[in-house]
Amino acid sequence: MGYKNIGQANKSLPIYKQYYISIMPLSKMKIKTIILVSLAMLSFTNSGKFEPSETIDIFGDTVGRLPINSNRKLDISTITKWLIDNYFFGRKLHVDLVKTVKEVSIFKISVKGELATSVRRDYTFITIRNKNSFLLPIEFIQFSDIDDKMMLGGIYNYREFDYYFIYDIIGEQLTRTFDSRKVKTGVKIGYYRDDECVEYYPKRLLFDNEKKTSIFFRGIVKNFCRKGHDRVIQQKKPLTKEEISIRIDYNGKFWVYNERSKYKFW
Repeated sequence: MGYKNIGQANKSLPIYKQYYISIMPLSKMKIKTIILVSLAMLSFTNSGKFEPSETIDIFGDTVGRLPINSNRKLDISTITKWLIDNYFFGRKLHVDLVKTVKEVSIFKISVKGELATSVRRDYTFITIRNKNSFLLPIEFIQFSDIDDKMMLGGIYNYREFDYYFIYDIIGEQLTRTFDSRKVKTGVKIGYYRDDECVEYYPKRLLFDNEKKTSIFFRGIVKNFCRKGHDRVIQQKKPLTKEEISIRIDYNGKFWVYNERSKYKFW
């Protein structure tokens, strides 16, 4: 089996929720009305399907929909400048084109330089036939094309936890069809604390997608606490170690958590 270490988050601890945004051409009047609004002033639903009113949080601000000129070639330099001018406001970005298939292009975005611990560094930008674009709050990991159905997956980091999202590309739209936060009490594929009862090794579990219709995350869970007790500072070595294996399967319509996974919900 070929397991892959897909890197680790920078232990960012975003205290705000992340949302996604559909970026489509707007009228000049609408463009002028776009503003940055404090998240505290707004409330949102966290539905799976992209809607025109949805937003994304960047650097603690809630950013409204912005247009990208799809009449020009959307190469890396154009997209980088557009993202800096409209979203990241002078920050240095590293943008990589990681996948192009059937007029769908996927870019990995990493924010460079010093950032507050509450700020997300990794995003994914996707263009579909130069007619629609989406900025996603995930670190891109996986692309699947099964029975002519295109899907992409990535890591969603929140506080000390990593979760896994999968999106379907349907026509010129995206729909989030899998969210590991919503499996029972949440399937955590990464955990960055090292002062609590449980530790992950590695901090982000190893990713394996060799089987076209199955995704695996594997690693070890270390337990440092006796039953009913908190962790004591003197406890440097784990009391127990247990292998962890999380499996997500494609059933022909959706990706679903496999109940035979070796994972204890907590």
